[in-house]
Amino acid sequence: MRRNHADHSTPCVRMKFVVAAGLLSCLAAACGSPTPVQSVPSASPTPSGHMFDVTKYGARGDDQSDNTTAFGDAIQAAEAAGGGVVYVPAGKYVFSASRTGTGGSVVIAGTAPITLQGAGRDQTFLIEAKANKGLLGVHVDHTVVENLTLDTQTNGGGAALFVQANDTSLLNTTILGGPNHFAIYYAGPKGAKPLAPLYNTGNVVNNLILNELDCNDGFSWSFQEKSSITNVTHTGSRLALYVDQSTTVTDYRYTPGTQQCGARNGFWLTPPADNITIVDFTSTGEGGKVGIIGPTGVGKVARNVTIQGLIMTASGYTLTIGDVSNLMLTGCNLGHNNIVINAQAIAQGTISHCTFGQMVRSGSASAQVKLSVVK
Repeated sequence: MRRNHADHSTPCVRMKFVVAAGLLSCLAAACGSPTPVQSVPSASPTPSGHMFDVTKYGARGDDQSDNTTAFGDAIQAAEAAGGGVVYVPAGKYVFSASRTGTGGSVVIAGTAPITLQGAGRDQTFLIEAKANKGLLGVHVDHTVVENLTLDTQTNGGGAALFVQANDTSLLNTTILGGPNHFAIYYAGPKGAKPLAPLYNTGNVVNNLILNELDCNDGFSWSFQEKSSITNVTHTGSRLALYVDQSTTVTDYRYTPGTQQCGARNGFWLTPPADNITIVDFTSTGEGGKVGIIGPTGVGKVARNVTIQGLIMTASGYTLTIGDVSNLMLTGCNLGHNNIVINAQAIAQGTISHCTFGQMVRSGSASAQVKLSVVK
């Protein structure tokens, strides 16, 4: 079963994954050498330890061989050494094992942080060959995943990336997601629920290309705090900000995908939530939904939400505002698209220096709507 964040049904396949941040100086030449040189330090923390080239453990990037065991052995060796960089040279690495004992073909688990590093997202491809099976799971704090492509789209696989850890980084990566699962699922701690939230903290996504075919949450950012998502180009369903706090989304470009299932929301911010900032979000679909809850969700409110520089480039869509307090919508250009107020309890805040069509009232007639508009 999978969770639909909009109606709060049950969770989907769980997978977790994180990436390291060091760029190898010799990789630009990428002549397929199996032994890269020492990585160059970057802004992201690079785990101490040695380099573990997956080809030394039997991996073959020939778009045919099963690499499940080889990747598992390389990760296990890095864990045993106290951490390190698991390096994946250029190539197409297929995972076709029927059973691995976990939901994903590649799992980073244990106690030592691992950097899973490719030669570049246009050079290193990890491809799940089994339908509905997850690809990468990350369960270790301070893990880094970078410079590769994760593909569960080609063969109808499961979640491309599942993360259940703290202070992880996903950098310079392309993710291709299939039609049946969240492409990216940051799940939050086990046992987290909207009425009793628990949080993973410090997770970072930067420079992501996401193309997915899911009908619900292509990118699920659930139960996260002190986290950030930056520089994303997303084609597909929506970014689901699900019961988060102290989270920032910056420079996000959204385009609806080819799936004809109505999930064209841009972003969907589900309460309870607090201190959410969205800056420079551009959508060719819906502007987004803020504080939207199901019929049994009355009493859950998004608080302290700032949306700055939202741009809607297509017509016939809306920006929907649900239960939210201290909303600041500023410097936005929605064109002739309407703002729909669909609150069950409260919609309070300021709309400042924004261009839009009309403000349309929906939702509960008893809801307190106190939205001031400053031209």
